[in-house]
Amino acid sequence: MLADMSMDIPWGSEGTTAMVGNVGLITSRDESGKPNIMAAEWTRLISYAPALFAVHIGPGKKSLLNILETKVFGISITSKNQGWIASVAGGSHGDEENKVAALKELGVKFREDDETKVLLVEEAALQIVCRMIKKEELGDHVMVVGSVENFKVADSPAPIVYHKRKYFDLSGPLPKPETEELERIKLVVDKYRKSEITK
Repeated sequence: MLADMSMDIPWGSEGTTAMVGNVGLITSRDESGKPNIMAAEWTRLISYAPALFAVHIGPGKKSLLNILETKVFGISITSKNQGWIASVAGGSHGDEENKVAALKELGVKFREDDETKVLLVEEAALQIVCRMIKKEELGDHVMVVGSVENFKVADSPAPIVYHKRKYFDLSGPLPKPETEELERIKLVVDKYRKSEITK
């Protein structure tokens, strides 16, 4: 059980910054219709069929309260030119600042989903509309799981990578090992296949 686990990895420590991830721009509305946006590093596709996304949000956050009220939310996976948008979205609390209005004035374009009315950030690498099906408190965050209502993949912008509290782009695939090394790897792996071991 989580309650029995005593070890912590403090936020910002080497244990957390050594990992890599994307950044999801999480959009929601409260019951009056006022929109909000936040940045969430822990945004993941967790099932292909059915398509499910999980977002981990701090308790008491405006976005979490909105999602629990309306049961719908948007995810825009930040593209390589949108790191600054993630910084604005993650830089303050939704009750303290109208971040959507500020971003619009700065030139960010949003589109509204026809059915759910959630906003999605244009030119994001991936736009997803979700309907909440589950929430669970896990440690110091709340996991919200949403079923995908619809999604749109961008024509060209690649997602950014978040690492050591900085944004990176995907400059290209890493080269594969040379043919000779690939053959050596295959030989060793084949040596330890169950069918070979039991002979």
